[in-house]
Order: sequence, then structure tokens, then C-alpha cells
Amino acid sequence: VERLVDRNPTRRPGSAALVARILEGRLGRKRRSKASAPRILLRWPLIRGAELLADTELRAGPARPDWRVLAPGEDVRAMVEALALHLALHGERVRHLDLVRSLESITDARALDQWARGRLMETRDGVLLLAVTSMDEWTRRALLCVARAWEQGFTRRAANEPVTRLIAFASIAPPSSAWVAKDWPRVLEAEIQAFLAEMLVDPGDGRLEQLAARLHAESSGNRAHLQALLDELAQSE
Repeated sequence: VERLVDRNPTRRPGSAALVARILEGRLGRKRRSKASAPRILLRWPLIRGAELLADTELRAGPARPDWRVLAPGEDVRAMVEALALHLALHGERVRHLDLVRSLESITDARALDQWARGRLMETRDGVLLLAVTSMDEWTRRALLCVARAWEQGFTRRAANEPVTRLIAFASIAPPSSAWVAKDWPRVLEAEIQAFLAEMLVDPGDGRLEQLAARLHAESSGNRAHLQALLDELAQSE
């Protein structure tokens, strides 16, 4: 590091390759030989296949608090973060929260009510996404509180006044009927095939279609399971 920022240019490394050799020597690592091809990283885009749903139902706004159920084992936090980014890039005012972490500093019912109303006010005419990763009694109370605050704000608002679109994501059922539960779509075989065609060279003999069918069958359209299979595939190359 000292040589990289040295004031005397003659003491600085002359090339990136020289820097790499120095770091390899210090860290005890070996470079991959030129003959070895780099591995292809196959990362499934979390909202791939659900873009239309995100751009229609989620952006249009539900008539009641919306609860989207992911398949067991899927990363709820990562999905909410990916959706928040997607909506923000399309011009939406959006905030996303990890509900369990957000509640760590809240210790009484009054503070909980203030928290719920405050989050809804912050995202008026926008989208509030909640990642619900567990359901203890305090989390359940928070969800009932924020749904009640949303309902009160919705019924008291003036005509054409904007309202927060409140959407929770979880792998479990909602705590009450105040939330409208719908399954989040799983990955389709056609989407896997299109993804593989973009990322890999298609030999044109049907093997890509067969691989897509196998990945879909073994993952059952579960994004977490699909990613694990894609990681295995990349390691085997």
C-alpha cells in the first residue's frame, strides 16, 4: 500500500500485473493459470418472472394491506430489497424495512403505535415493503397495529388523497384477516430456459431445454433451491 501511494513515481508499481504478483506473494495465493477458463457465475435475479406483477399489482396499490407468501426457504429480506430497488428505479417512492429488526428498540404499545403511523406517513403516495422473517407475539402485534393504522388512514382520507401501499413479504401466513394473503409466483420452466439461453452457449441439440426442465423439476420453482442448483452447476463446469 505504501508503494502504491508513494509520492515518488519511480517507487510505485509499474503495472497492475506487478501489483497482483506482490499481493500474491504477501497473501500466499496463486493466480489461476491462463489456460484455465474463468467460472461463469449463474445468479438468478430474484424478481425475474415477477416484473409484470411488481409493475401492476404492487405499483397500483392494494385495496387493503397486502401479504405476499414466498415459498419456504426463500430469502424474504433479499426479495424485499430487490423489489424496493426495482420499484425505485421505476420512479416509485418506496421504503423497505426488516420488521423484526425495526422493532428491536420499541418497548411499549404507545411507541409501537407511533412507529406504525410514522412509517405510513413517510411513504404516503408511495410503497412500504415489510420483510417479515419470524412471527413472535410482538411482531404479530406490530403487524396488527400497522394494518389498523393503515385502515384508519384509508377511511379518514379526503377524496383523491394519496395512501400508502402497504405490502408485507413472508414465508408464513398473515397474523389476521386484515392482511390479504396471496402466494408470490414461483419460477417457471420457460423463465429458467430463457435465463440459461442468455448466460450459456446453446449447443442447439436440446440439452439446454433438458437442463431447464431438470432445474425446474428439482427446484419446484423455489428461488433458493434453484440458486443452489445453479451454484452446483457452476462448480461442475
